[in-house]
Amino acid sequence: MSEDGKKELCARMAAQLPILRKMVGATQQQLAETAGLTRNTIIRIERSRTMSWNTYLSLLMLFSWHEDARKLIRTFGLYPSELEKVFAKDSRAL
Repeated sequence: MSEDGKKELCARMAAQLPILRKMVGATQQQLAETAGLTRNTIIRIERSRTMSWNTYLSLLMLFSWHEDARKLIRTFGLYPSELEKVFAKDSRAL
């Protein structure tokens, strides 16, 4: 995947993070603890609409366990094509 593609997916995930977080019923603190981040990191992502590729991948895997969030991730086009194939075969693959 190109660096531009990664940046685009990170920006899309960051823009939708508040919606996804609320969908799974998590506070900023709860999401941070579950993802191994700090609350300040979650706040920064939600405000600046940017995140690292590693943070993106962590959040993607975390949200993929929640059925409704997984559907929304697909709707928002947040899965890289390489991972979409994995999730299309088995929605609980990870």
